Amino acid sequence: MNNLLKVDDAVKVSRASPKPSLEGIVAYLGPVKFGDRGSDWVGIRLTGSSIGSGKNDGVIQGHRYFRCPKQCGIFVRKNKVKKKKRGSKEKQKKWKRE
Repeated sequence: MNNLLKVDDAVKVSRASPKPSLEGIVAYLGPVKFGDRGSDWVGIRLTGSSIGSGKNDGVIQGHRYFRCPKQCGIFVRKNKVKKKKRGSKEKQKKWKRE
């Protein structure tokens, strides 16, 4: 499977045990103005049972990277993200622009 990520890809995010992995939709790819500022960051809009497990709404330190409800967004390094298999259906909710 091609693991090249694109915006709107359905993904799973691996976390340290015993925490379960998170699921979501890629909402942002690229450099950030926080942390160590590398370019390998992925902004994810959480979906399914992961909704509410996030840390933000797509805004970090006053900069908006993407839009989602509060506590439904996370940023992780690319190496923590895996594309979901093609056969798995992910309902993508289009978030209303503010």
